Amino acid sequence: MNSFVKKLLYIILFAGIYFLLERFALINTAFDNVQFCYAQPVANCVSVILGPFVGSFAAAIGEFFVTHFQNTPNDWIAVACAFLSTGAVGLSMKDVDIKNGFFQRSDVLRFNAAHTLATFVCWVILYPRLSALLMHKELHQAFIHGVGQAIGMWVTNFVVGTLLLTLYAKSRISAANFYRS
Repeated sequence: MNSFVKKLLYIILFAGIYFLLERFALINTAFDNVQFCYAQPVANCVSVILGPFVGSFAAAIGEFFVTHFQNTPNDWIAVACAFLSTGAVGLSMKDVDIKNGFFQRSDVLRFNAAHTLATFVCWVILYPRLSALLMHKELHQAFIHGVGQAIGMWVTNFVVGTLLLTLYAKSRISAANFYRS
């Protein structure tokens, strides 16, 4: 099968998974704007495993459908932030050979640093300012929403994303892992 067609099918599949996780697998917390969602860790894992192109477009399309089916107007800033943060994580982890089972402690630290930085920049810096400028939201309200999103994403990425990537790497069998005793 053509490489582009495979990537397109992966994007459609993981955009659907992102949508389902974002809509139905939310864990509300005692704080108003903080929710734990498993869509972003899965998108980051897809971005690391299949590449930033597939992961970022799947996250953006999934986020578009999530915002489309809510009672609020489409939040294009959230779609852009999902695209940028997932793509940044995928680009920073591009040289990791996770498909052959290599995901060491330094890779875990780099993954967590990458998603922390990408989440902070996209959801704490870009999202509030662009929402206030383009969507005419109050800056204070947009900032609180962005910080809440960032906290929820950071915790779930730190726990679930790291766990998924570690388990994926351990499930791979390569010649280097096969001959190690």
